[in-house]
Amino acid sequence: MVLPLLKTIHENTTQETLNELEIIVVNNNPETATDYETYYPQLRIKSINRYEKGFANAANAGANEASGDIILFLNDDCRLLYYCENDAWINELKKGFHSDNVGIVGVHTLHDDYLNFDFVVGFFLAIRKELCEKYKFTARGWGGAEDIELCYRVHCAGYEIVKLWDLGGGMTYPIYHEGEGTLHDEEHKQGWIERKMLESNINAMREEVTPLICVIIPVSRPE
Repeated sequence: MVLPLLKTIHENTTQETLNELEIIVVNNNPETATDYETYYPQLRIKSINRYEKGFANAANAGANEASGDIILFLNDDCRLLYYCENDAWINELKKGFHSDNVGIVGVHTLHDDYLNFDFVVGFFLAIRKELCEKYKFTARGWGGAEDIELCYRVHCAGYEIVKLWDLGGGMTYPIYHEGEGTLHDEEHKQGWIERKMLESNINAMREEVTPLICVIIPVSRPE
């Protein structure tokens, strides 16, 4: 599925900006080893063809090869949209890092009730390289909840989590995400659902990550 994504990056980005981008594709399937740089020579693409079980392991493997100050994790079931001018997707991303205190930027957030904070959903998650090197994604099987944990650790370190849609200016970020489209194999996808891997990983995360502030309210009720 990565070739359609690369196509939209190529067609929505000027060559000047492409020269500033480093794209690393981590191929999780050893049976489909591909050198993606041969398809779009205008893009600076590095292919990593080795088996890294699950999203977190693959993302960390790619991050280890990255040289930029900002690392954007982008699922291969995403597509950039064409209704904005070229470079809009990258220019809006840069605006998200409007101060040194911004640690993570994304396009979609959800609220975690247990930790009581809003986290960036991992299909589009940009993070400062030094923070990525310090915290990384926590890998648990095929994945789930690693974006919550990474965002929370960065949040607890005192950094701001920014949602691009909240920056104002009437901008709707030009991206489409299929949602679970990275689970290509139907048997694997069904197993991921039936075994409730996401719920299992969330529970495992909660055993390792404690809320930043715990408020205890004892109530004494006289007889």
